Amino acid sequence: LVVLDGAKGLRATVRDVFRDDVPVQRCQWHKRENVVSYLTKVQQIVWRRKLQAAYAHVAHADATRAVQRLVRELALLNESAARRLKKAWRKRSRSTAWASSRPSAPASRRPT
Repeated sequence: LVVLDGAKGLRATVRDVFRDDVPVQRCQWHKRENVVSYLTKVQQIVWRRKLQAAYAHVAHADATRAVQRLVRELALLNESAARRLKKAWRKRSRSTAWASSRPSAPASRRPT
């Protein structure tokens, strides 16, 4: 898995070096920041937390349901931000690396 910040030049380089042999995913932080960039500074604080909570679900289906709820809620606030989130989630959902791309829980919270 290669995680990129969205720079097209980096994507092209990865494709040149690895061809289609490695999955490429856009950095979750950069996707989130693109979504919240449509919002006011105060709204951004709230929405960063909401998006992080949705992405934190272990099961892909649970995360998808959470993101779909957020898309509907966000559409009432800013349609452009909602469209950006919907598009970002579609791309992420196609990734074959769902579990490995999630932030891991701190060692103290991992099941034993």
